[in-house]
Amino acid sequence: ARSSEARLVSETASLRSEITRQGALLESLQRIEASLSARTAEEEENFKETIEQQSQALKTEREKYTVEIERLQGRISDLEAHTKELEKRKDEAMGEMVKAKDEVLNTKA
Repeated sequence: ARSSEARLVSETASLRSEITRQGALLESLQRIEASLSARTAEEEENFKETIEQQSQALKTEREKYTVEIERLQGRISDLEAHTKELEKRKDEAMGEMVKAKDEVLNTKA
């Protein structure tokens, strides 16, 4: 009877020790989980901030390039108008030159 009682006391102590060990393990796992959750939330916030910054930078660049394209299109229009004016002057000068040449030839004849 005493050996049964001693065996029960020993098993009870062993089970209590196991429960304590599993409790400590559970607490450790909960701390790890909380740490990972906090880290994940922090990383998610950092990613959101990075995405917002990059989106804003992209928007700024697009606006800058839109303004530059509009400026260049205006410049192209100005150059096209200037080119047409020069062509018109050239045609007028060529007409005057042909007219002057004909007058010279008619004078000699």
